Amino acid sequence: MLFGVLVAVCLIAVAVAFAGQRPAASDLQIEPGVGSLATSWSVTTTSGVKGFRVRWRPLTTPRSRWGQPVDLPAKARSYMIAGLQATAYQVRVRTIIGPTRRDGAGHKKTKPTVGGYTTGAATVLAPGEELPKEEKPGEEAPKEKERPNEKEKEQP
Repeated sequence: MLFGVLVAVCLIAVAVAFAGQRPAASDLQIEPGVGSLATSWSVTTTSGVKGFRVRWRPLTTPRSRWGQPVDLPAKARSYMIAGLQATAYQVRVRTIIGPTRRDGAGHKKTKPTVGGYTTGAATVLAPGEELPKEEKPGEEAPKEKERPNEKEKEQP
């Protein structure tokens, strides 16, 4: 009986933790191009997502400041960052969440706040540069059969 109650309490705690979890951008993919980075991502849950905020900065030491954010709608799952120099960049995609409230006049107002994020890095290609092509697995050359030593041939 005590074990059953303990299991029920644990399950309720897990459910409450899941219900309180903020949506987060995840699985960021970055495809380098000449002067650009093509980004795409997914999201842990769409519940409460009002949009996404994409930011990027050159990877330098000391760290560079983040550039101006680009806010995108909730259905967005990709963004092309263009006009970049041929160097390494860090990219961050955050969810924008926020409760919709009504002001005194009854108008809907959303106070945007940021949720979870995903981050990654890639190097922008210089003009004339291409991504290395993936080598396709080829067939291995047949191995030569080993020849027996001359001494082995002579022995009866």
